[in-house]
Amino acid sequence: MGDRPAKTALYDAFAVVAQALASGRRAELVEVLAQGERSVENAAAEIGQSVANTSQHLRVLARAGLATSRRDGNRVLYRLAGEEVESLWAALRAVAAERVAG
Repeated sequence: MGDRPAKTALYDAFAVVAQALASGRRAELVEVLAQGERSVENAAAEIGQSVANTSQHLRVLARAGLATSRRDGNRVLYRLAGEEVESLWAALRAVAAERVAG
């Protein structure tokens, strides 16, 4: 019985991550960040979205623990939060390609 709060918190954390990845634009941003650190402006250009929209999406990814940011002068640079995020992304991409796409 004592494990219930921990399990609830864990599954709620899963849901936060899944919700962050539930947007095609955010998924595309994860793909871009898997290739290396990007400024908001560069990421926006790569996915064909406005800087404001891209910035919002990147903040969602950061709040979910999937991305981190740092300031470089006036620019904000984002990267994936770690190798485990990259592994998660690779697994999700493989499942989608095998089971959904096509």
